[in-house]
Amino acid sequence: MTGASVGVDVGGTKILAVLLDAAGHVLAEAREATPPGADAPGVVVADAIGLALDALADTARLELTSLPLGVGVPGMLSRNGTLVFAPNLQSASGADLSTVLTARLGRPVELANDADAAAVAEHRLGAARGIDEFVMVTLGTGIGGGVISEGRLVRGANMFAGEIGHL
Repeated sequence: MTGASVGVDVGGTKILAVLLDAAGHVLAEAREATPPGADAPGVVVADAIGLALDALADTARLELTSLPLGVGVPGMLSRNGTLVFAPNLQSASGADLSTVLTARLGRPVELANDADAAAVAEHRLGAARGIDEFVMVTLGTGIGGGVISEGRLVRGANMFAGEIGHL
């Protein structure tokens, strides 16, 4: 499937996995509940993401492992993929999610703050297409934000720019 990709949105209550075509249209989706607790930081969240991806593959009747995979997580994500602080995902706070997810899923994962990912998606494919200066505010279990300036995502010195829910 040329140009297709897989996206996962990890929230405080649910994990949503979607299969997208090259134009960003949703072809299939699957949901899992976000696990409430943890034995090792990030492991149960990674397992739940794996279950959502398995369900998505079953729904789409496709092998998804060859497609690019992006995962958006709530909270403050460091440059190296550590979830520094996530009040609505405490089971993964402090986890090196990049390493945990790559190990659990057996493939590379593009990891991003969920509101940053939403801002980039809106800029490229959605309501903010053609708008090079805006702030994206996400409302869910928590409040998040992503900033686009001069057509580019603003990350800040510590990758926490736009994290309005943590002010």
